[in-house]
Amino acid sequence: MLTLACKRCGATMQVAEARDPICTPCRAAELAEGLSADLWRAADPLILANDIVGGMDLIAKLSGLSFGDSQDVFYSRYRLLRETRSADFACDHNAYWTGFYS
Repeated sequence: MLTLACKRCGATMQVAEARDPICTPCRAAELAEGLSADLWRAADPLILANDIVGGMDLIAKLSGLSFGDSQDVFYSRYRLLRETRSADFACDHNAYWTGFYS
């Protein structure tokens, strides 16, 4: 394993090979940047309502991303919505993730 710095944010990460070093949160942010406002209009209500699997599935279907990539994008959007629309969530952060395992 190699220890490298993410080329976008500088975070230290462990990687198996030295190719384009970018951490998971930065990669998810890059993937999310190209997604349409229509996708977010459809996905945001699911994210706010704590429909985690439904939100991930919708992101995957509407974006063409793999389900694994849609998980990373979902969490990136979740963090953004927690910062900007925290009062709109159905529950607090701890309750949101209770019982979800990926």
